[in-house]
Amino acid sequence: MNITTKSDQSLQAMIRNVNDLDSKKIDFNVNTGRHLSINTDQDNNPVIHAEIDGLPTQHFYANDVARDQIFAHAEINQNTAQSLLDRAPAEFCNVINKLWHDSPSDRILRAYDGAPAFHGVADYNVLRGYVSNKFLRFDHTDVLNNIMPLITNGDHDYSVTAATLTDRNMRVTFRSNIIQGSHDRAVGDVMALGFVISNSEVGLGSLSLQELIIVLECLNGMQSTNVLSSIRAKHLTTAISCDGSHGGVIPANVTASQIQAKDLYRSASNFLNNLSSDTLQDHLEKMNTARSDVIEDHALIVAPSDPQADDHLVDRITKYLGVPRNKGKTIRQEITNARAQRGYINQPLSRATLIQAVTALQHKNADHAEIWQRHGAKMLAMTSNAFNNYIAQPIAA
Repeated sequence: MNITTKSDQSLQAMIRNVNDLDSKKIDFNVNTGRHLSINTDQDNNPVIHAEIDGLPTQHFYANDVARDQIFAHAEINQNTAQSLLDRAPAEFCNVINKLWHDSPSDRILRAYDGAPAFHGVADYNVLRGYVSNKFLRFDHTDVLNNIMPLITNGDHDYSVTAATLTDRNMRVTFRSNIIQGSHDRAVGDVMALGFVISNSEVGLGSLSLQELIIVLECLNGMQSTNVLSSIRAKHLTTAISCDGSHGGVIPANVTASQIQAKDLYRSASNFLNNLSSDTLQDHLEKMNTARSDVIEDHALIVAPSDPQADDHLVDRITKYLGVPRNKGKTIRQEITNARAQRGYINQPLSRATLIQAVTALQHKNADHAEIWQRHGAKMLAMTSNAFNNYIAQPIAA
């Protein structure tokens, strides 16, 4: 398989970041009752301390991911926890300490060793994940070393369209340079079969390969509606025991037996070999149908001039997709943007336009890309009757 990148900088920069961060990783096996305590610094930033037998006291500043995981493990709403931390930091830390000590549990602390200048303290670790002691560490370097060779050594021709690395996950999106096509009624709206590899090192998602349909004009992608078009491997293994009297640094290597137990290599190979032009053709036909599902009520098509007025169209979309209503304004803007794109200019507002608008939101936040790709697939799978009943129904006079 030949891989070309529209922007070589994207993939290569991500790989450099992955390798750089990999050299800083350090993981600890702890028992909350035996080893952990929490307080705040002068700016009310949480600081976690780990008193582990045989090691110097470890100090951690928590990034947003780890902090929210600590809150969730304590069964405290994140917004409530942050409010209490801001208003009564000492008292809030006392609550966390009591929960840790009275209801002890074994956890894995995923950290970066001595990250410089985090909150201005160079010798503190950065706590990046607070995860179960059953968490299987199959990290981004393991994905790159074990999965990527399958892609580079095959017979197909793919381009990298995006490569992102955040505190939550890594995502690399590919599109085929060969398996491409356009639905009959869309001028310039060429689509390609593609897929995305995603992985989280901090318990916020499985290792997954997911088939995508990608619009080449804007690189919007939607998940395939083929239920057999993805593989997922949970980060789950035998619990690492920490009986309260022991704890310490966990060896960095992932054992061969753990990788083999997940059978990831064979699963990924099968996934790549099963990518088919039939899937793309099926989606092109569905997009033809989606273009035929048009909205005719002018009151739905035009955004309300009064910002305080109900926008019935986006209200219906957010309700159908199950997303917060505050996303409505952004969705409306993307509808406007979609109608100005090649293939949609001077065309009726249709279900296809709405799919284009919804999937465009994947570019707003890399951590939420999968959500909007899934929403695009949901709108594509919608029947014409459902669209007319839920979305296009004229507003009652």
